[in-house]
Amino acid sequence: MMPNLTQTHMVVKDTQHLKPVPDHDLVVYKIDGGARIYQATQPAGEAFKLKIWESTRSFKGYAVNKDPNLRFEEETRVNMTDGIHWFTLLLVVEYRVINSRQLVEKLASDPLERLRKEVLSVVAGGAAHLAWDDIKTESRRFHDLVRDSQTVDSGHMYTKFDMLQNYSAELGFRLNAIHLGRRIPPDFLLNEKKRFESKTEEAIKELETEVAINDLERQDRIDLKKHELEMRGLKRDEEENREKHRISIDGQEDRSAINAWRRGEKLKDEFAEDARIGVDRAVESIDNFRDLENAAGTMTRIGNSFVAPSSPGPALASGGESELRALTAAAEDAIQPGSVGIAGKLLLQGFSNIQSLSGDRRAFLAAFLHTVAETMLQEDADEAALQTYARQLGRHVGTARTVLERDQIEFFQKIVDREAMREYFA
Repeated sequence: MMPNLTQTHMVVKDTQHLKPVPDHDLVVYKIDGGARIYQATQPAGEAFKLKIWESTRSFKGYAVNKDPNLRFEEETRVNMTDGIHWFTLLLVVEYRVINSRQLVEKLASDPLERLRKEVLSVVAGGAAHLAWDDIKTESRRFHDLVRDSQTVDSGHMYTKFDMLQNYSAELGFRLNAIHLGRRIPPDFLLNEKKRFESKTEEAIKELETEVAINDLERQDRIDLKKHELEMRGLKRDEEENREKHRISIDGQEDRSAINAWRRGEKLKDEFAEDARIGVDRAVESIDNFRDLENAAGTMTRIGNSFVAPSSPGPALASGGESELRALTAAAEDAIQPGSVGIAGKLLLQGFSNIQSLSGDRRAFLAAFLHTVAETMLQEDADEAALQTYARQLGRHVGTARTVLERDQIEFFQKIVDREAMREYFA
């Protein structure tokens, strides 16, 4: 037969001769044949008074412990619902007796054992459904498991602690507190250490691989740049050889002609570099409309290099279309995509369209700058505004042709169209 936990924990014990026990209630029954008849519950320290004709042999007394801080400890294995993990649940249950008679009358069913089993069932069952991280780290969710978990009973919401409290009251107890703890299996801790070390090694290897890849990519970019420079050099050599060959075929091997050609090539390179620097400075400083007007002056000077016969650059007036295309290509090579901002990309587009427009190209460049600024300010550039701006600029540069042709105005209006510019100014 299993020992009675209520008695082995000294919650209830028999008394001899009905003598009071300190800090214990005395529950007295009269023995009448095989029956046990309740007589009284004497508070701690008070004796049960017999009548003069009664004998203590006719009575049975039980001393019930009234210590307000009774407790028992328990531990049990809990298998997690994930089917992988398990741990040892540690419980400390603090309680006291609130109904001595009720406890004694249920003594045969071992009330304390019944309370122990119920607490284990409720708490272990709830813990098994928690996330393993909550168990591993002893999170707040784990420690608040009993108080925070809610259960529906007869339409009412109760915490698990409330449910256990009601159950313990039926046995004559009252729960003071339930403290939770856990013990992780040693093999799990070892596996966790190995897993952490493995992840650390993987992270180091990934970092080393990433560094190696970056080094390779960097070297590839360097090699590609070297190749581009070599190809440019080969292309220049090829052009020079073709020119030498042409001069040789024509019987014009005059050294001065070759030198003049080289000077022209150098002049074009210098102009392309000047154009690149001018565009970079003009575009990168545009933050407002006044900056735009300043940039217009810069771009006008760059435009003069394209169209003014008296400029220090190549003479590219209306008759030099092939030279203009060559110089535009040189400028595009100098102004690589990505080296200027959004407005710079639009200005570069304007460079590539110069040779396709008639009229005064200086006015075109200035008006194009105007449309870029109007777009950046999210304002409409109408025909009247463009013509007014062109006339003012025309007076500034001393040209008589100040009215833009209609096909140019349509081109500008197309530039500032909101849908067409959405990808530039999103």
